[in-house]
Amino acid sequence: MAAWPEVEAPAAADEECLAMAVQLNGKTRGVLELPVTQAQDEAAVLAALRSDEKLGKMRLEEGALKTVFVGGRVLNFVHPKAKKKKKNKQAEP
Repeated sequence: MAAWPEVEAPAAADEECLAMAVQLNGKTRGVLELPVTQAQDEAAVLAALRSDEKLGKMRLEEGALKTVFVGGRVLNFVHPKAKKKKKNKQAEP
């Protein structure tokens, strides 16, 4: 009887990358490609965000009321929304 074949571990397990969404008030503004180990650390993700060519220029961190970080999945910046002016609708007789 033949022995079971052995499974080889991936050679570059540390080099696997994740796509991580970067959002502003729940709307996706871009995606960061990060190594798995780096995607779990908020400080490392913020550093990668600042160094990204497109997302770094947006300055999403400035003025954010809250930052929501879900490791390996999403980074969301909550900014105050502009207040809309309400129109005074008066019923005409």
